Amino acid sequence: MYRGRKGSSPGRRRSHPARWPLCSPICTVTLRIYDGLQARLAIARAEEAIARGDQVDDACVTLGVVYQKRTEDKDALAAFLRAIEANPRNAGAYRWAAVVYADRGELANEHRVAAHEIDRLPGRLGVPL
Repeated sequence: MYRGRKGSSPGRRRSHPARWPLCSPICTVTLRIYDGLQARLAIARAEEAIARGDQVDDACVTLGVVYQKRTEDKDALAAFLRAIEANPRNAGAYRWAAVVYADRGELANEHRVAAHEIDRLPGRLGVPL
């Protein structure tokens, strides 16, 4: 007898991301894992979320990750900075912005953004768990 997750069976496949609700949290994070075939879908879902004002910071990080993986650093950095503006406590946005700055060789900016990321991590002084 199969003893996996409740409501699943060994032969049941997970639904395709295109069938998920518009930019649900799982969709946004799942599509952030770069797959060239999913890039257009990730961008479309993230832009829909931004237009609705739903999880704008996470949607901007998703856009930035896709752009960064495509080596469109200017667009990626703009998306990460918009995510930081939408939610200054989003450590992922700081991390990815630091990656873009490092790729561009802007070490002073990389250090500045990385220092902000460390301050935003849970458990640091001033940031509740």
